[in-house]
Amino acid sequence: MMNKLLFDDACRLAYGKTMMDGGSTLTTKDAFYFETPNKGYVVGGLWEEAKLPKELCTPNLFRSMWMRYMEQALLICKQGGSDSDVSIGTWIDSDNAVVFDIAEVYTDSEHDDGTLASVMAMDRCVQRNEDAIFDLSNSKEIFNPAKTKKDNA
Repeated sequence: MMNKLLFDDACRLAYGKTMMDGGSTLTTKDAFYFETPNKGYVVGGLWEEAKLPKELCTPNLFRSMWMRYMEQALLICKQGGSDSDVSIGTWIDSDNAVVFDIAEVYTDSEHDDGTLASVMAMDRCVQRNEDAIFDLSNSKEIFNPAKTKKDNA
């Protein structure tokens, strides 16, 4: 993890990484300080996704949406509605839209029972009917096998 960032710096980083690199994940325990995780498995679905066409997603509009998701992340943190750290995830999808989501990041060090983080994340992915989890260490999606089977049937 890098240094803790406050809202303005976190939002700027998220915008830059989304527009230049195709996505961003910023993790928080309190929706006040944010960090960029570099390992673990991200699974979304803690709140509804929102999409904006990339060509319409100005820095100000991105900031407004990111603030909305930060406020929801705060509620989830306060209510204890997550098994792990809460993250605001953004990415560019196949339709060239900027997607906003609230996610969790699972890392192996969190699980005393020896369950691998990838198994926990995929379990949540299947439960929430998400398309995939994202492996931060390898920067790749791991698709939900339950959805892949349905799509191919």
